[in-house]
Amino acid sequence: MLELIIMILSVLASITIVDRAAAAGFLNGALTRVFAGSSASIVSTSFLYGYTNLDSFINACIDGLVGFPGYFFIFSLLFVASVWASNLWVENQAIL
Repeated sequence: MLELIIMILSVLASITIVDRAAAAGFLNGALTRVFAGSSASIVSTSFLYGYTNLDSFINACIDGLVGFPGYFFIFSLLFVASVWASNLWVENQAIL
């Protein structure tokens, strides 16, 4: 399930980048649009191939296959995400 969410977010990010570039006037010709779309697709696919090891480790931690250190890792990820969300809410920026 997590892989599907990451894949969808990656595709949406690629589409957003190409759309912003088109709105700024960088993608005037058809060849430029094809190059931008294919390069965004290659970058997102390469990211997803590198991400699968981390996803497998997180799933193993959630399933309890790693033991106590795995649960600590999941708790740490949740703690970092909550601090990040708190910074976004209070300070209107992710990093101080």
